[in-house]
Amino acid sequence: MKKVLFALALGLCAATPSSYAQGYISGLIIKDSLSAPATPTYKVWLIVLNSGVLSAVDSQTVTAPNMYWDTPYQFDSVLPGTYRIKAQLMNGPSSGTSWVPTYGDSSLYWNTANSITKPAGNVSSKNIWMKSGPAYSGPGFVGGNVSAGANKGTGAGLPGMTVFILNSSDKLVNATTTDASGNFSFSNLPTGTYKVRPEDMNYTTTPITVNVTSGQATVNNVDFERSKSQKTITPKSSGIASVSKNSGLAVYPNPASSTVTVKWNTPGNANIRITDIAGKTVLSTQGVSGTQVNVSELQKGTYFITIEGTNVNAAQKLSIQ
Repeated sequence: MKKVLFALALGLCAATPSSYAQGYISGLIIKDSLSAPATPTYKVWLIVLNSGVLSAVDSQTVTAPNMYWDTPYQFDSVLPGTYRIKAQLMNGPSSGTSWVPTYGDSSLYWNTANSITKPAGNVSSKNIWMKSGPAYSGPGFVGGNVSAGANKGTGAGLPGMTVFILNSSDKLVNATTTDASGNFSFSNLPTGTYKVRPEDMNYTTTPITVNVTSGQATVNNVDFERSKSQKTITPKSSGIASVSKNSGLAVYPNPASSTVTVKWNTPGNANIRITDIAGKTVLSTQGVSGTQVNVSELQKGTYFITIEGTNVNAAQKLSIQ
């Protein structure tokens, strides 16, 4: 019955000749039907990929019909192109299980979101399955800041940035948004190992690993810098965040055409990942400091190379010629 009513609703929305001629993108925002709020309200963004750069070209606020948990959205007068969809729950619970900003079909991050290639005409059934974190409680507190970096003149904090905290298995624990000064925090965390990861379109993020223990339940100074020129979000060189700056990451030759050597100062294995400017992973491997990576199959252009391991987290721009 629900699907029939939704189809009728979309039919009414799409009935005007001008809407049909321009084309629309529509779908459902879906969350656990048994969980609050019973009538969710979302903000939804239509994001276009143009010349390798993502930008939001439209947004809307939608509320589920009464007694519904699958919330329809529709963007009208959409030109042919490549798009992504993102939704954020605006009236979620303040404690317990929480829904976090999610890209369609079900991704926390812009670079792993499914793209929508829209030809002339309409595209429907592009759904967003909202991601949620489990209810938890504990003594832990993790706090930090995301700033524009000193190279921007003021080094001012960045408000409105989404920050995720993941467990040691990279499973979502919770998400928050930076305040007007760029500060964020997570409280009531159980003891354990976590990764803190800000998210912003077009930027490659290097997460920070923190340990919450009974002897050190509070972890502050989990600080990041966002570089507009490098298109990276990296740990700041203070407190716990110094792991990235002290890694001594070196990638050479750079520019490269066949192989690159990846070196860092700490022992142990690490994941080595290369992404293009749209955030798509084009190469992934594991190795130790000094590993050579074959990049001969990559097209000419600009990429990001990221290393993530127990003792190292760092990122650097890589040019292929």
